[in-house]
Parts: sequence; C-alpha cells; structure tokens
Amino acid sequence: MSSLTTPSLLGSRLPKAERIRKRPDFVRIQSEGRKVITKHLLAFYLFADEGPARLGITASRKVGCAVERNRVKRLLREAFRHGKQELPHGLLLVLIAKPHAPSATLRELCDELAEVRRRIRSPLLA
Repeated sequence: MSSLTTPSLLGSRLPKAERIRKRPDFVRIQSEGRKVITKHLLAFYLFADEGPARLGITASRKVGCAVERNRVKRLLREAFRHGKQELPHGLLLVLIAKPHAPSATLRELCDELAEVRRRIRSPLLA
C-alpha cells in the first residue's frame, strides 16, 4: 500500500467546499477584501454570506521551483486545517506566499496563520 492511500492521510484532505479554486474568486477577494501582512505571507480576506471558511493559496515562481512552491502550499493547507475551527463562518481567505516562504517551517506558518486569525475583523464590527 502506498503512503498516499493510507487511511490516516485520506481524512486530512481539504474538501472542495473549503477551497477557493476559480480565478475570478481570487481576484474579487484581493480587490474587495482586507489585507494582513506577515513575515512569509500576504493574506486577503472577505466575508461571504454563508458556508464554511474557504482557503485559496497562490505561490508564484518568485517563491522558487515547483518543488518549493508545492511544499509551501502543502504546509499552508496543513496550517489552515489545524486552525479552521477558530475561523469565522463564511470567511474567504487567500494566502499569497512571499519569495522567502520556502524557508519557513510548519510551526512558523501555523503561528503566522494564527496571527492572521487574530487580526481578521468581523463584518459585524466594521
């Protein structure tokens, strides 16, 4: 049995309902949403009317080769999964990796995502 089909990894995928996948959605969130800047990330967020918190990730070629970009995206998805229970319902979150993001560890990215969660302002308070 390969490592990709082990039962422990099957349940840890990010469901399609929790992903942002279409370019117009990314563009809308980046143009209409608010921005939070951390050491390794730019985070844009916007609130939808309903649904679970959703995540979109962008890592350009400035971040590194495909291996480095994919590693950063995997770590960001994992960090999102760790803290998604604490995110407000209806949140649309786009994370853009900065060029030095490949040097970050999972712990650092989890801490930065926690910082983003703390700095997100609810639409009810705005």
